[in-house]
Amino acid sequence: MNKTNFDDETKQDRLEASKGTIPIFINGLGAYFSVALTSVSFMIILSLFLSETQIVEVNSFLPFLSVTAIFLLFYSFVTTRTINGSSSYKLLQILKRFFDVVISSMFIFFIMPVFILIIILIKIDSAGPVFFRIKRVGQYGKIFDAYKFRTMHLAPVKIPVTRVGKFLRRLALDELPMFYNILEGDLSLVGPRPRFPKDIAETVDNDKKILTVKPGVTGLSQIAHATSLQQLIELDLKYIDKWSLFLDFMIILKTPFVVLRNK
Repeated sequence: MNKTNFDDETKQDRLEASKGTIPIFINGLGAYFSVALTSVSFMIILSLFLSETQIVEVNSFLPFLSVTAIFLLFYSFVTTRTINGSSSYKLLQILKRFFDVVISSMFIFFIMPVFILIIILIKIDSAGPVFFRIKRVGQYGKIFDAYKFRTMHLAPVKIPVTRVGKFLRRLALDELPMFYNILEGDLSLVGPRPRFPKDIAETVDNDKKILTVKPGVTGLSQIAHATSLQQLIELDLKYIDKWSLFLDFMIILKTPFVVLRNK
């Protein structure tokens, strides 16, 4: 990764974030459109394999599928930030973002029945909101709200974690709403572990290299089950230095097995 003045980049990023709610609105609108267009496109493609008149249907749906692909690529481009000056690296990052958007959109579409079931169970199990937001540090030090399912009682009780919350935490289902953070551009599917603002200084490297990329829902430090701050930093730096689309793919494949082993 090419070196740059991180502090200047951070100041510029904060300046852009302070211009108003338009960027947030655009990200939110893009996220909703991504889910809708990707889901409809997938259903169309699936129907083509089940149809006996594939050629006719392909020709009729091709304009819609082309517009969808162009929109997703454009949305991936405008929501990708990198301080690396290499054109090939930027292109790969845009492709990474493109896969983030497509995979997250399809995941949200197919997992929606599970979302609804979890919402019902949380409301039945305990009083309070279904979701809660927690502050995390994103790319270039941007503070954002990470979405999660509520797993604890609001009032002080002997056992703070709810019955449903215990089950959600065991399978990491409480983190499913974070896929919307991916669509908004604050998170990636794979990346360094998201940091808490209060201990950011202790959990990043001296050059703040870890903050030059988007944190991830999963990552090398997550699947390797880092047991110390030093190991966490080393694994995140190793991920950044060794990054490739293939590495992301392998981490995504390993994540379900790590979750099922309760790591």
